[in-house]
Amino acid sequence: MAYTKTVWVNNQAPAINADNLNKIENGIAANDVAATKNAADIVTAKADLATKASGYPYTITLTAAGWSNNTQNAAIAKATATNSIVVSPIPANQSAYSDAGILCTAQAAGSITFVCDSVPATDIQVNVLVVD
Repeated sequence: MAYTKTVWVNNQAPAINADNLNKIENGIAANDVAATKNAADIVTAKADLATKASGYPYTITLTAAGWSNNTQNAAIAKATATNSIVVSPIPANQSAYSDAGILCTAQAAGSITFVCDSVPATDIQVNVLVVD
């Protein structure tokens, strides 16, 4: 039901009476019920999401000296050949990661592999999330 706003003007209709005050009270009560339900729904959704999208976060360092033929492997204990893995450089390393053309291109039991277009001059930290 859409809300119809009442415009109140001193010494003019509508009157401040029980009907109009009860309309306000009923609206407040209905909003309180809706807000309480929404809050409960948010808690339920968060719990549901947590059970469906559990994962294992890591922050790894791709060292400047660790590149061999523009390839570097990183040990990730929970990695398998088939689970989902999300990688993203930490914000401070975003430009260097992008400039070097770094990509995560392979995964296996216990490790993931990165390749680069050009070897970066500095170490680059990368956030890794292994999703079950």
